Amino acid sequence: MRRATHTARALAAAASAWLSAAAPADPPPIVDAVLSDLSRVTGELIDYDRSGVTLAGRDGEVVTIEAGDLLALIAEPPASAGSPARTMSSVLARPGLVTLVDGQRLSGSPSIFDRDDGSLVWDHTVLGTVELPLDRIDRVRIPRSIIGPAQPAALPPAATDDVLLLTNGDRLEGFLTRAGSSIGFEVGGNAVEIDLNSVDQYAVANPPEPMTGTVAWLTDGSIIAVPGLTVRGGLASFDRRRAASSEANVTEPQPSEDRVLLDEDSLAGLVVDAGRLRPLGSLSGSEAVFRPDARAEPLGSAVRLDGPGLRSYRLPEGAEWFAAEAVLPLRSRVWGEATLRVLADGTELAAIELGPESWSVPIRVPVRGAQELTIVLEPGRYGDVQVTAELHDAVVAVDAR
Repeated sequence: MRRATHTARALAAAASAWLSAAAPADPPPIVDAVLSDLSRVTGELIDYDRSGVTLAGRDGEVVTIEAGDLLALIAEPPASAGSPARTMSSVLARPGLVTLVDGQRLSGSPSIFDRDDGSLVWDHTVLGTVELPLDRIDRVRIPRSIIGPAQPAALPPAATDDVLLLTNGDRLEGFLTRAGSSIGFEVGGNAVEIDLNSVDQYAVANPPEPMTGTVAWLTDGSIIAVPGLTVRGGLASFDRRRAASSEANVTEPQPSEDRVLLDEDSLAGLVVDAGRLRPLGSLSGSEAVFRPDARAEPLGSAVRLDGPGLRSYRLPEGAEWFAAEAVLPLRSRVWGEATLRVLADGTELAAIELGPESWSVPIRVPVRGAQELTIVLEPGRYGDVQVTAELHDAVVAVDAR
């Protein structure tokens, strides 16, 4: 085997922390509760645990949703959310990020401590110091300051060989042997050692895996498995468990107590069971393949449709509902007109007219028993000019089995 295989998901039971959903003096956060039929209920988050969630509606009515009917909680984005900070007008302070094979992500930076057992040691603001086996890593972006208006494009997932992108733009393909303060890499049978300051990012050729269990999205870009999450009295917490020696491992927390506190804007969303909520961009089909970064947002990254045409996606077993927000991009909201159709196994389920007066339209249709979902974009009265659309929060709900 390429590297030793580990039996459990990295980070799934690697740590516990306290995540502040709302400071005690502040009102509870406003969230959208996404239900099993992909409808939504909006309200203030009072509490959440394995039995369900309690919200206070806009009219003051208290609503309790049982766990079996709940798929996700999506927090309203903080007003301060934005792009990576620029320290000067022409310098971008780009944060570091490591993505795992199942789509979990940790912001932060490589630790100053190295290990020789095939692990990357990574410092994260919530989990502290985390040891990540190389066979669980998909991609790593090294934090650095970038001069100029553009930053290097993100590496795609590696196919057969590991890929190393240097800060000077050089690209190496081979085999990653070690990750730490320096990078060990084999190219054409020759072993090289590269200082980390010369590395921009790297991708490791490990097979992708589906994300499962309860997963939290943080506003710093992190996506973390959080077993046993509860919310009580304005604080969210999940159990801290030491992983087995062959798993991802978390060192002593910061500070010495077994918890970490975050401010109220740190939690962007929570998916109760990632296996029941599949982003459209993660489904296989004529133009879609599984990508760990398809879950960059709690309900998946936006799917862009450029020009007239169709896309077909193979629905997962047990698919029940499809939902999305069909949106005309800003540049198309004056002259852009299009019809967006949704079909399941060739049967039309919805036809949405997009134009200057209706540039954002929700879609929610049942797909039980269907095997293929097709999205068709057709031009309106102005022809093919500016015929483009985006599907936001495009997800398929899967029956729990």
